[in-house]
Amino acid sequence: MKMDPRRILEEAAQRRVACEIQLRGGGWRRGRVVRVEKGGVVITVPDLRLVGGEDLRIWLGFEG
Repeated sequence: MKMDPRRILEEAAQRRVACEIQLRGGGWRRGRVVRVEKGGVVITVPDLRLVGGEDLRIWLGFEG
């Protein structure tokens, strides 16, 4: 059975799963999923200031 995408993100936040983040037109950076809010996903990336509503790609992987 497939999991709901929001549930997958919530579980990733609980585990503080590492992820790869790519800003539009930029390179990949390593970050962590922190929490899921009504308006989106909160991610931390060392040495990168994300303001909110930015166009980016996120790749994460975890088992289970």
